[in-house]
Amino acid sequence: MAMNGFIENKKDATMLDVEQAFGSNLCRCTGYRPLMDCFKKFATDAPKEHRIMDIENLALCNKGCSKNGCGDEDDWCVVRSDEVHEGSMKSIILKDGKTWYRPATLTQVFEILQAKSSESDYMLVAGNTAKGGFPIDEYPNLLIDISHLEELKQCDFDQNLVIGAGNTLTQFLSILKEHSSQEYFKYLEKLYEHVLLVAHIPVRNVSAFIYTNTISAIVWMFDTQIRQHY
Repeated sequence: MAMNGFIENKKDATMLDVEQAFGSNLCRCTGYRPLMDCFKKFATDAPKEHRIMDIENLALCNKGCSKNGCGDEDDWCVVRSDEVHEGSMKSIILKDGKTWYRPATLTQVFEILQAKSSESDYMLVAGNTAKGGFPIDEYPNLLIDISHLEELKQCDFDQNLVIGAGNTLTQFLSILKEHSSQEYFKYLEKLYEHVLLVAHIPVRNVSAFIYTNTISAIVWMFDTQIRQHY
């Protein structure tokens, strides 16, 4: 799970990046090195004969597609990511009656709120790691997953650095590192060094930067390491 989050957020990961990402994980059963060697096959600089396809490029087929040697006896076939339609909104009714939405665009988020928020409470979900410090006893009836929305992961740079609210802490680190070389933004190196000490890699891979600080501002006893730095 941790490596899936890491590779999703860093498509160009090298073998060294994979090894460093394993830093917060311990294995007491099958051995640390074999697992790390396995995940290094996802790296861009892995030997070509050892690379494996990203799981996002795998999808179920309806048989008879004749793609990549898919036969009737197989359960899976390989398709390109651009062959999978991702523009539609998905929803699931959970066992407790609550509804989980996964909109594809920010516009669809507002459509959900316009149609449903007047009749039910709702929660925008982006990692939800804050519940570790501020437990949620009862979730709202509408749960809207915004963790993947590209509109909330933008980064604009002119005389200011404007970072999208949906960026994870891992993505936030990449942005800090990239722009710390710009004139007048050298101080971002210090912030980068500090954020490296916040949580551990699996949490940083899913924790939304803005959510961490919003909860900290609302709930006075829940003070984060990032907010303390500010």
